[in-house]
Amino acid sequence: PLNADGFHALVCQVGGLVIRRHHSLRDAFAWMGRQAGFVARTEVYEPAWTRARTNAQGELEVEQARLGNRFEGPSSDPLIYGDVVVTHPEGSACLHKAADSDGAAAAEAAADEHRRYPAWALPGGRLIPFSVETFGRWGKEAWDFLRIADDAVAENNPQVACRGHWGKVGLLNARHTRLSVALQKGNAKCLLQAGRVRGFADFVGDSDWEDDVEDLLREAAATAGFGGSQAFESLSLIHISEPTRQAEIS
Repeated sequence: PLNADGFHALVCQVGGLVIRRHHSLRDAFAWMGRQAGFVARTEVYEPAWTRARTNAQGELEVEQARLGNRFEGPSSDPLIYGDVVVTHPEGSACLHKAADSDGAAAAEAAADEHRRYPAWALPGGRLIPFSVETFGRWGKEAWDFLRIADDAVAENNPQVACRGHWGKVGLLNARHTRLSVALQKGNAKCLLQAGRVRGFADFVGDSDWEDDVEDLLREAAATAGFGGSQAFESLSLIHISEPTRQAEIS
């Protein structure tokens, strides 16, 4: 970590673990979309959002639009693009807003996504930023997508529908738990890597960073167990196959 609190490790691109954290969340959303009946693909280019701009050297360059998720659904909502964006609320760009308002960092990141991928450029389609803060708070639009997916599962699965409101609540809790564990395991790997790269001698005194990471992993596992048992109690008759990339997201 390059700062006293060690948070730089959560956003540093060196080592590739920040990208792996992104991909874990991306794959989790793709799996949830498929369970809801969408045709889901990952890492898709959208020509409508490709743009040309002039770089610092005055040269024209083309910036392609590559988004993490593409969902093709019913005629009422035929095309949804999703893009995972993880923001650290204590970063300098959003520190003051995050201090004033809960979820401000996630909301600002979602607004940036909409500015980059404007709705007017893609008639018949829309963007949902899967925006989350490193500490675990999800943006409103990500929550809305989870609820849409749960409604679709309830319509097609009588074992969820028969439980009414509580069936959807159990499903939503289980999926939020899966995303939370994926995020925090990704964070823990970033912190572990930072410790290995810099070495304990770089810290002043006994930082106990290894104990902190172990606590984080234990809490994530406990959360998964608590949420999972609740979900199984309320949805005990539902059999949903595990995602192909479970090793990355569970």
